[in-house]
Formats: sequence, structure tokens, C-alpha cells
Amino acid sequence: MKNSNILANIFKTALVAMIIADLAEVVAAIIDGMLTGRFLGAEAIAAFGIAKPFFSVTGVLSAVLSSGAMTMSSHLIGKGNSQETNQIFSITCLLGILLSVGLAFLGILFINQFTGILGARGDLFPIVKK
Repeated sequence: MKNSNILANIFKTALVAMIIADLAEVVAAIIDGMLTGRFLGAEAIAAFGIAKPFFSVTGVLSAVLSSGAMTMSSHLIGKGNSQETNQIFSITCLLGILLSVGLAFLGILFINQFTGILGARGDLFPIVKK
């Protein structure tokens, strides 16, 4: 009975955190669009829209990583195994850093290819590259 209460509390906390994170992402996208349009113009909004899928991929990878870590941690906490929970946390942090650095490196190294794949053409190509 105690384990189910712990898991229920973790689930509720994770649910609230995910909802707040999703709302923050939407608000940030709205603010980005408003500021970009107001101060940088229509071409910058178009470039931002073209580059958005690359940022969405990073967001999905982050969500998968955090959801998997939360699931594994919840399971281990339910078993009362705090040492393995700490290991999962450390591995997740390390993996997150490695993924971030790796994606940044790939983005810089293959910027022309990613820009072309995302659909930037003509005058927008150099703007998207920035």
C-alpha cells in the first residue's frame, strides 16, 4: 500500500511538471514569434519556422530521456532502492549532456545540409543558417 501511494504522488508531480513545461514551451514560442516579427521582420519569422523542426527533434529527445528516467526512478523508488535511483539520475544527466553537445556539434558541422533538408532556399538560406 505504501508503494502505491509513493507512485501515485510521483505520477501526480510528474504530470503537473509536464503540463507546466508544455505551457511554458507554448508561451515561449508565442513570445519568440512576437519579438521576432516585431524587431526582425517577416524573413526572420520564416527562417525561424523553417528551423523549428530541428529544435523540435531536440525537444522530443529530451522528453523521451526525461520520461524514461522518471519511469525507471519511480519503479526503483517503489522498490525502495535509492542507490540505483541515484545512478539513473547521474546516467540521465550525463546522457543529456552528451546528447546536447553531440547535437550542437552535428548542427554546426552539417549546418548547410540541415538547412537544405529543412527547406531553406534562396534568400532564406543564409538567414536560416544564422
